[in-house]
Amino acid sequence: MRTQLNWAHFIAMQAGVVPLSYGMPGVAKTAVHRALAKKTFRRFIQLILRQLLPEDIKGVPVPSKTMIDGYEYDCVRYLMSDELLQAHHEPCVVLLDELTHAGNDTMGSAQELINTPPEKCWMAACANPVEQSTNGIDLAPPVVNRMCILDWERPRASR
Repeated sequence: MRTQLNWAHFIAMQAGVVPLSYGMPGVAKTAVHRALAKKTFRRFIQLILRQLLPEDIKGVPVPSKTMIDGYEYDCVRYLMSDELLQAHHEPCVVLLDELTHAGNDTMGSAQELINTPPEKCWMAACANPVEQSTNGIDLAPPVVNRMCILDWERPRASR
C-alpha cells in the first residue's frame, strides 16, 4: 500500500477549511503548495507574514463617504493589494507563510482572512515550531480555533 503524504492538508483546502502545515523549516511546505497551484492551474499567492504589516492583509484605510437614507456619512474603506484582489476573482492557492514568525497584529489580520477566505481560492498556512521561528510567537488561540492543524511530513525527495 502506497502512503500519500500530507493529503489531509489538500483535502481540507478543497473543503474550505484552512489547514496549518506545521513542521520544521526546510521540509518543502511552501514548495509543495506552489507545486499544487501549478498542477491545478491556479495562481500561487504567497503572503510571507513576517514581512507584512496588518494593513498589507486587510487593506490600506482610505477616507471615504457613503450615502444612507439620503444622508452622507464619513467612513473608511480598505484598498486591497492586487494579489488579494486577484484571489477574490481568480482560482488560486493563497499560502499564509511563516505564521509563527508574524507579530500579533499581523496574525490578527491573517485571522480575518482565514475567517472569510476568498470564494475561488484554496487557502493554507504554514508554520514552524516556535523554537525554530525568527520571532517565536505562539499562535493565538482564536487563530488556532479557525484552522485544521496538521503535522507536515517531509516528502522523500527532500530528505
